[in-house]
Amino acid sequence: MEVLHGVGDNVVDKYVNQRKTYPGGNALNAAVFCRRLGLSTGYVGVIGTDRFGQHIKEVLAQEGVDISRLKVREGPNRYAEVELIEGDRKFVGRDFGAYFPFSLDEEDFSYLSKAKVIHTSIYSGVEEQLPRLAETLSSISFDFSNRWEAAYLAHVLPFVTYAFLSASGRGETELAEVKELAKDHLVEVLVITNGS
Repeated sequence: MEVLHGVGDNVVDKYVNQRKTYPGGNALNAAVFCRRLGLSTGYVGVIGTDRFGQHIKEVLAQEGVDISRLKVREGPNRYAEVELIEGDRKFVGRDFGAYFPFSLDEEDFSYLSKAKVIHTSIYSGVEEQLPRLAETLSSISFDFSNRWEAAYLAHVLPFVTYAFLSASGRGETELAEVKELAKDHLVEVLVITNGS
């Protein structure tokens, strides 16, 4: 069975308008949704000791995501405050917690080496560990969100197979530049979204 592991970022999204809180985060969401599609998935990351961290742990277990490499750190879980404005999410506040950036240990690297794909993002803080991950993994999926600086992209893209970016508010020139940069670094799949 194909294996995908989410690495690094989890968060609780506090939707201010709705007064509801949902588990989320790029890496966590990828692991959950790929599991729902029938893949074997795991999540490698850190949760806090508050009720939100406990909720994330329970949800991952209920979804059938392997949490054997889930770490718990004293303190609140990461969160983002979100407002819905004309159908689009707007992040209005956040707390990354005391355990950002995330650092992989030797057991994490061993565990991840068995995956077909890992998915991570700008919110995981694992950029400096990507070269080592790329040595043993067949594919790395990375969500850049709205981080488009050429120097950052050039630093990360050499290790990425699947790249995701948000283009909300970007012009055609910027889109063309990113496409060329991805092509230069042999990115196999480039997905660019554009808001609602």
